[in-house]
This record gives sequence, C-alpha cells and structure tokens, in this order.
Amino acid sequence: MTRICLRFKELRKSEPFQPRGGNSMSAELRTDQFELRRRLVQMEMLYEVGLALSESLDPTYVADELLQRALTMVDARSGLLMVRAEEGGAIEIIGKAGVECDEGEILQLPEIEEVWRHKAAVQNDRETSSCRYLCILPLECQGEVRGLLIVADKESRDSGIGPFDESDESMLRSFSLQAGAALHNARLHRNLEETHRQLVAAQAKIVQLETEVAERKQAEAALRESEERLQLALGASRAGTFDFDVATQYCTWDDRSLEIYGLSEADRCGDAEFFYSLVHPEDRPRLRAVHEQALASESRYSVDYRIRRPDGDERYVQANGVILRNDQGEAVRAIGVEFDITERKRAEEVLRESEARNRAFLSAIPDMIFTFREDGTYLDFMPAPGVEPYVKPEEFLGKTVHAVLPADKAERTMQDIRRALKTGAVQRHEYTLASGDEQRDFEYRMVPSGDGEVMAIVRDITERKKIEQEREKMLAELEDKNAELERFTYTVSHDLKSPLVTIKGFLGMLRVDARSGNPERMEKDIQYIETATDKMSRLLGELLELSRIGRLMNPPEAVSLTNLADEAVEMVAGQIVARGVNVEVEPEMPVVHGDRVRLVEIFQNLIDNAVKFIGDQPRPRVEIGATKQHGEILCSVRDNGIGIDSRYHEKVFGLFERLGIEAEGTGIGLALVKRIVEVHGGRVWVESQGEGHGSTFWFTLPEHGVSMAPAK
Repeated sequence: MTRICLRFKELRKSEPFQPRGGNSMSAELRTDQFELRRRLVQMEMLYEVGLALSESLDPTYVADELLQRALTMVDARSGLLMVRAEEGGAIEIIGKAGVECDEGEILQLPEIEEVWRHKAAVQNDRETSSCRYLCILPLECQGEVRGLLIVADKESRDSGIGPFDESDESMLRSFSLQAGAALHNARLHRNLEETHRQLVAAQAKIVQLETEVAERKQAEAALRESEERLQLALGASRAGTFDFDVATQYCTWDDRSLEIYGLSEADRCGDAEFFYSLVHPEDRPRLRAVHEQALASESRYSVDYRIRRPDGDERYVQANGVILRNDQGEAVRAIGVEFDITERKRAEEVLRESEARNRAFLSAIPDMIFTFREDGTYLDFMPAPGVEPYVKPEEFLGKTVHAVLPADKAERTMQDIRRALKTGAVQRHEYTLASGDEQRDFEYRMVPSGDGEVMAIVRDITERKKIEQEREKMLAELEDKNAELERFTYTVSHDLKSPLVTIKGFLGMLRVDARSGNPERMEKDIQYIETATDKMSRLLGELLELSRIGRLMNPPEAVSLTNLADEAVEMVAGQIVARGVNVEVEPEMPVVHGDRVRLVEIFQNLIDNAVKFIGDQPRPRVEIGATKQHGEILCSVRDNGIGIDSRYHEKVFGLFERLGIEAEGTGIGLALVKRIVEVHGGRVWVESQGEGHGSTFWFTLPEHGVSMAPAK
C-alpha cells in the first residue's frame, strides 16, 4: 500500500479532538483542522490514483487498480467492477476484489439498471446473502456511463460493518470521474489494437489477391491459345471446311459446308463472287472488309454472318480461318472451318429479348443489385435510378468487400454471404454509410444466385427512416401533449375551485347577514367575494395568455437584449422602487431575432420574480446579462434574494407552482417564461445554492433566430 493510502487509513481511524472543558471555540477550530487534513489527504490520494491509472492502458490492470484503490479509500470489504458491451446489452463483471460476494444476486438488484439509466449514485442497505451495505456509482466519461463501481460493507472500528457516509460517497464520486476516463481510455486502446490487427490482415489479404489476379491472367492467356487450337480440332466433327486460293480467287468446300449453304456437288468449287452472292446483302460489305483485313495483316480471323440458301432459307454461319503466308509474308491461302450457328443465334436473340425485359423491369424498381463471389468479390452491379452507390462501379468491381467497405460493414456482409450460401435463406440487414456530407440508410436482401455466388438487392431507405423517426417523434410529442393536457386540466380545475368555494361561502354568509340587517358584515362579505372574483379573473386572463403562446406570434424581428431588458425594468419599476432593489443591466448585450413582445415578457416575469423574492437583504440587487456561447445566446437574471432549494429547481416552472402559500401571484409567470423560451427554440433552468444564497435564472436563444410559425 502506498504512503498516501496508509496516511488515509490512519486518518479515517482517528477522531477529531473532543475537549472535556468548555473551550468550544478551540474544539471547533480543532474539528475544522481535522476536516482540512482529511480533505488534503483525499486530494493527494485522488492525485496518486490519477498517476497510477496513467501508467498502463491494459484493461485488466486498470480494472484491478481501480478496485484496490476504491476499497482502500473507503475501507470497504469487497468490490465489483462492471461494464456493458453495448447499449442494452448484458452486464459483464471485469474485476472483483476483497471478500467474495454473491455476484449473481447483486446483478439482479434493480438499482443496477437505475444507475445505468440515471447516471446517479445509489446506496442500498437492503441485506443480501453476502453483504449488508452497497454503494453503486456510475463510471462516466464524455457524458456516457462506461461502467459501474460497487463497493460493499465498510469496515468500522469495532471490526464490524457499517454504511457509507457522505464523505465516502463524495470521495467515491470524485474517484469515479477518474475511473470512468481511465476505463474508457483502456477500452479505446484495446479497440485500436484490434483495429490495427484487422488492418494488417486486410493488407496481407490484398497482397495475396493481387498475386492471385496476376497468376490468373497468365493462366487465362494460356487457356485462350489452347481453346483456339481445340476449337479448330473439335470443329471438324460437325463443322464444314473451306480452302481459299488467293491467287485464283477460288474456294473449295467439303460436304458439310455444301450442306450448310444448301449447295450441290456441282458447286463444290466456286469463285469469290459466287461465295459473296450467298451472303445476306446486309452482311456482305462487313464480311468483305474482314477478309481483306485478314489477308492484309492478320494470321487468323473469326466472323459471323448470315446467308441465303438457294431455297430461300436464311441461316447464321460462323467462320474461323487461318491465313497461310509464303516466305515473303504474302497471303497465299485461307483455310478454316464453318459452323451453322442458326439455333444458337436464335437462342441468343430470345435471351437478349428476355434480358432486355428483365433489365427494363429491374431499372423500374428503386433497388441496386450486386453480385458477389463466395470470397466477397464484387462480380456485377446494376444501378437504380436516382441512387448513387457508395463508390463508383469501376472502383469496386473485381474487388472484395474488405477493400471497399468499412471494416464492420465488410465483416457483416461476409457473414451474410456465408450464411446465404450455407442455408439458402434470405439474409436481411440494415446499415448506414456516409454519402458525401450526409449519412444514408440502406437495406439489403441477399440470396444465393449460382454456384458460389450470391445476389444482394440493396434499397436506399433513408427517406423511410426519416419518416419513421418523424412518426416516432410525433407520437412521443403527442403523448407529452396529452400528459401535459391532463396535468393542465387537473391544475386549472383545482386552482379555479378555490375562489369559487370562497364566493359560494361568502354568498351564504351575505344571505345570513342580510337577514340580520348587519350592513358592516354585508360590506365585508361583498369585499371577500370581489377579491375572489378578481383572483379568478386574473387566473383566467393569465391562462388565456399562456394558451396563446405558440399559436399567436408577432412577426419576428432583430432586437437588442439590452433594449428588451430596459423595457422590462420600466414595466416593473413600481415594485423595484418599493423594495429598493438595485437593477443592473449589462450594456451592449447581443442582438436576437424573435417576437419582441414575448421576449420582453421573459425579462418582465424573471425580474418581477427576482424582486418578489428578494427577501430582507440590506442591499438587494438584480443583475441581467447575456453572452454568446456555442452557437446560441446564454441569458441570465441573477439576484441575491432568498434562494431556492434544489428540490424545487424543476418544479418552479410548473403551472400554478409557488414556493409557499404566502407567496404573491398566481404561479403562472415562470410557466409563461418556459413556454416562450421553448417556442423560440431555447431552454430555461434555475441555479441556486439553497435558501439565503440567491438565484440565477438562465435561458438560451438561438444566435441566428428560429422559425416561429403559429402552432396548428
């Protein structure tokens, strides 16, 4: 154990000096000295924790170090450290120290999920089979809970166990901030190492693929030469042969060629013009050009053309020829084979028509179509109208998904390719990719399409996602509005009932006093009734004003916050003078864009509220200021009045909410402020250290204004 840890344990076991005599001032001083010593040691220990955690980024070391430090700081008997792999996933225990405890039983405690959701520490004194007192704290970093720290059963001086006090919880909270950052950094380091390993593996795979591609190209070249020789050899079985003498311009055909052209034995030998007369007139010029080019400079040629047989039947012929040359390189003969490919051509025509129909059909649907090989190589791509792929086709065709997509997307795609080929079932997945400066959502459905191949039909579902999100948002807003309407109805009925009860009561008393002929009592009854009706009228008026906010808005305009604050001060000048309050308005505050009348109401209600609750201060003061911050304008109304207990920081903005029955007003002013600020796209809150410490009401407004169309 380190020096500071030992000092801390010794200090915790000691007690502040308790005098026997009556020197109370000395006792208080010694107590303060003890408290200062304790705080100093706490700060030193937190500093040492930070140094220790910075020594290593190994998650296991960090977890063990965190637990040991935490147990030492608060004298706890045992501790657990938990993380969650992903949002809503299972909780994993990554570290434990001290006395063994029932982990399964602790994991079932409802307080565990409560801390994850609300990011607040919880103490639980509900006895379990292995421990009595628990303190559960969130380990936060960058506004997110990265893990949980649980310490159990603080050891007391008599070797028993006891609960954790406020000092323990305060120090553990400070410790949890360092622990959350250290745990997050360690996990980031581990993720970076894993990403580096994947990148190295991907680079090795790319090198391997490049080698395979080069070897495959060499093999394909050799295969083409072999196929050409094989084609000539195999064609003799069902192909006709021809032999053309360049010098005499005569061609000789075998029996199969005579059959193909529909000729007789008398036509076995014919000149070039006789041959061209058999060729379809539309193909004749093209065929002449091929022959002339081959005789001039080629060693072999292949050409398809149509013929018209003497009986009028049209056929398709494929001719493969070889040019024989003399020692001077002059063409002397052209020999080769001929095939009747009529059936193949007709089948190809049918196939082309079918493909044209299919492509026309596929081009009409809003989906991109990709074909993958088993190893994830892009084989083919069919675009969708109006939808751009992640990268251009020439940049991904022939490449693997790992070379094109982000690592996580590529791995998921490979999983679905293997699963589709193995099971034959449709694989469906939704994912998000960056497209320029925006994020777009896609969905693919993947099915086997051949031997070792799969086809993925990909649809851009960005707009659908936006509609779904908007629908969920509208449903949530509707639920909030319904709940607000229920609260509003209940509150209004409750607050309006009070003056009605008063009116009814004093009407009865007025009737009694009228019968008894007591005019003085009757006058008092009437005054009570008038007061109650005035209160009801004021309530109804302010409720009407509240309902108009968001529905009836004045045209937005650019206005100085300083001018707005000065105007509001003039409107409540009577109350300010009556209570002797000094109001200071910051000069040259920023200019905002909004409803001038409503913005004045914000300052008017906040200043009136500050003056109303200024208390008995000898120098009452209200300060009004504003500054630009992070793209918005932060405004404040600060007073040195009676302050607000933290329990009421949210409640004060509710309808008809007042801090006490003796408070002035109807309790609608701050609700009006909240509604106006929210309509302008801002937020409002209050800060106060408690009673007697004054209050600061903060609210924000967009720096460049906000659209304020009347609510429908």
